[in-house]
Order: sequence, then C-alpha cells, then structure tokens
Amino acid sequence: MVKWMTEKCWFEMCALAEFEGNFNNIHKDFNDCREDWTRIYDSLVPSEEKFPARYENNMSEFEKLLVVKALRPDKLIPQIQRFIIHLFGQKFVEIPA
Repeated sequence: MVKWMTEKCWFEMCALAEFEGNFNNIHKDFNDCREDWTRIYDSLVPSEEKFPARYENNMSEFEKLLVVKALRPDKLIPQIQRFIIHLFGQKFVEIPA
C-alpha cells in the first residue's frame, strides 16, 4: 500500500485485482506507476486524468469508472457522466432547457 492511500482505497483496489483481464494485479502496479496514480488521486477532476499507459490504452470507460470509484469515491459522479457521454452522447447528461 502506498502512503497516501487510505486503507479502504487499498482494500477496494485489491478487490478489483481479483478480477481477470485489465484489473489483474493492478494493486501491484501502484509502486511501479506511483506518480501516475498519485496524480489521479490528487486531481480535482480524476475523470479527466490519463491513467498509466497500460491501463489508459486497454481499459474500457466502465473499468476506469470502477478504478475512480475505488480511489476517489467522492469523484464518482463526474466519472459516471463521462461513461454516459461515451455510451449515449452529451445530451443525456445535460439538463433540459
């Protein structure tokens, strides 16, 4: 576990790591990609940050949503909006006039 991460965040990341595919051993990459993960964690808008290359290029928007949920549950709404925009378009997150 890295110093800046809460125990709950670490538990969530370890839970994601149990899934096959893109999450496999994600928790072990925190030391290797510490600067990238710290930048995402510290960001005011983590949904707009690039993930470490291995994950940025291979994860779906839904998988990125799960990572943001684990790291920054307080920033989940913008990530959900990004996911909806990706699937359905901008008009589905805008308030009707």
